[in-house]
Amino acid sequence: FNTSTAFSPTDVPVLSRWAKVMMIVQSVISLATVALLAARAVNIL
Repeated sequence: FNTSTAFSPTDVPVLSRWAKVMMIVQSVISLATVALLAARAVNIL
């Protein structure tokens, strides 16, 4: 999951389950923010 949503070179894979879940939550929030900003930019045009 972290390699498909990274905007930079990926780091060492996370081993613990809770850290992996937190990375997924963080990447989902950031991708949703980027999608929301892109949608707002298209809507303003």
